[in-house]
Amino acid sequence: MTTYQRFLLMLAIAFCVVYMVLYLDLDNTDHIFLSMPYFYKTLLIVSPMAILVLLMVPKTYTSMKMNNIIMGTSGVVFLVSLIFLQNHTFMKDTQYLKAMIPHHSVAIMTSKTVTIKDPRVIKLSQQILHSQEDQLDQMKKLLKEMEQ
Repeated sequence: MTTYQRFLLMLAIAFCVVYMVLYLDLDNTDHIFLSMPYFYKTLLIVSPMAILVLLMVPKTYTSMKMNNIIMGTSGVVFLVSLIFLQNHTFMKDTQYLKAMIPHHSVAIMTSKTVTIKDPRVIKLSQQILHSQEDQLDQMKKLLKEMEQ
């Protein structure tokens, strides 16, 4: 395996690891749904990493042609992913729900575990917790119906 093949393998593994790490702050593992926003965010993290590795270890990756191709491609992937994320490209009904369920799960987990003292913030946190749980249940039900 060449250094550039190992480099691409490293990026593929990094992509998988980063994608999984993005789900670590969920309240419950059944709130994990593969979604386009998480895919785009993962690309936004991994594509600059490709450029950084090439710049930080220049003696390992010596082909200027390959380095330029990788850096250019990484830059394009970053920009396209950013545009797609901001415009919710390829987000239809089910993808919307698959993106919002983890989002709500983070709010639930945060509201459950945060250490707050101000009674107004505590009250707001409880309201958020209950509304997010209700909405999350509704979204999961809708998603199940739509995927049948």
